[in-house]
Amino acid sequence: MAGLTDITEDAKVLLRAIKETKGRFGLNLPIDVVRGARNARIKQIGIENLPSHGSGAKKSEEHWKAVGRSLVQELLVDSRSPGKG
Repeated sequence: MAGLTDITEDAKVLLRAIKETKGRFGLNLPIDVVRGARNARIKQIGIENLPSHGSGAKKSEEHWKAVGRSLVQELLVDSRSPGKG
């Protein structure tokens, strides 16, 4: 299985951010959280102090989106936001 990368630890980081945001925001917001974003939405919701905030800042947004897609493909998360957040 050449070319495969173990993303277990990154998946845990993203799942933690999803849990901390209570799964209400789809995947984009948890990805912003792990990347350490401090945009208006993060500040408005008041989640810049979550434990996972910035925990994956050294990796690109595309990397985190790929991790998110993998979680969706494996049916570990639903990428749809269940409500307005």
